[in-house]
Amino acid sequence: MPQSALQALTTHTARVLHGAFVAGVLMILATLAVVRGIAPLEFSEPLPQILRYAGFAQLLIVVTVINKLSARIERCGRDEDQDGWWAAHSGRVLVLWALTEGAAVSGAVFWYLTGDLVVLFVVTGLALLFLLRLGPLRWMER
Repeated sequence: MPQSALQALTTHTARVLHGAFVAGVLMILATLAVVRGIAPLEFSEPLPQILRYAGFAQLLIVVTVINKLSARIERCGRDEDQDGWWAAHSGRVLVLWALTEGAAVSGAVFWYLTGDLVVLFVVTGLALLFLLRLGPLRWMER
């Protein structure tokens, strides 16, 4: 019987996937920064303020969900098989990474549309920090 893609996830593959999530956010952010520099957008109120609050609300929801989901994932013991642990828990960890990537990208898009640096630093910055904090080593006992 063939293994599912999640069951085949190893520690090495988890590191590669996590790096891809982080790199994706950084590439989108760089692309939006270049495009914004070439063709800045200007919107009248209240759209920038609505997008600022939407970004903050989204970040708050994502942080709440991340805290609840990550509390359900036990850490891999020092003597445990790491590849087996990843095969068992990869689905939840990938959901956490996708949520944080989504929040970071949304914050970058909101910044692109509004030019609001507060949204960029708070929403995208904090989401990216959460994504980095939830890396593969976070789940391993040292």
